[in-house]
Amino acid sequence: MSRRSEKTKHPALALQGKSIEQDPLWDTLLEEQQRFLASYAATRDAYSAARNIGLSQTWIAEQLENASFHVLMDAVSASPVEFGTHIIKSMVPMSVLKLNDLINSKSEKVVLDAIKHLHNVAKMTGNDALSTGQQLNVQVNMFPMNGHAPQTD
Repeated sequence: MSRRSEKTKHPALALQGKSIEQDPLWDTLLEEQQRFLASYAATRDAYSAARNIGLSQTWIAEQLENASFHVLMDAVSASPVEFGTHIIKSMVPMSVLKLNDLINSKSEKVVLDAIKHLHNVAKMTGNDALSTGQQLNVQVNMFPMNGHAPQTD
């Protein structure tokens, strides 16, 4: 028995096996819809998700009339971590622009903090040992402290 082509399948079945990032529907989302889907991924309840971000039940009803948006809701519900990762990746260009603004700031402290952050992100710590700002926490149980006997394994 032959399989149906991807174009003739129900949208939810066509989405199976695809990455959320590969779905062309993501490119058509408005900011309000993205915020709703993020809230929906956390609550998995459309009305709670809408209420959390200040949207009405009428807005939800309008969105659910669109079969494509309903498919996206199913995809978000099935893969909330993948959706979150996709949203974070889409924010990277804006965060780079903001970091650039901070590096060009007039405040020397802000500039130095931004440069330090940039170096940490780029893993440019100056050596292959521990990164700057990291601490090594070692617990030594060789000597009894405060009258307590040392722990044994």
